[in-house]
Amino acid sequence: MALTGRFYNLFFKRTSVFTLSIVVGTVLFERVFDQAADGLFEQLNRGVSSIGERYTLENDLVARTEKETLSMFLYDWWPTVESIINVPSFYAYIFTLRIILSTFFYILLDE
Repeated sequence: MALTGRFYNLFFKRTSVFTLSIVVGTVLFERVFDQAADGLFEQLNRGVSSIGERYTLENDLVARTEKETLSMFLYDWWPTVESIINVPSFYAYIFTLRIILSTFFYILLDE
């Protein structure tokens, strides 16, 4: 009885905590169910279709694109960025920041 009372006080007594626990539980359930369904699908279709080949080609394309982006925009001024962080959105952020700063300094020095 003490366990159910504690559970009630923790999750169901306040509406905000109850709602938050429902939302968090729903998101976690969705992610677990989606991962399990994908794993089951790939397990059942292994050898039947070209699922493994597709993932290999996509991964090769992403790796090549990241390497080209890194060599084009980052090696000339910060060569150790790949060892610090390896996130594609970080590269896009650095590239955008570089364009903004170069435009700003061009306008500043032009006037």
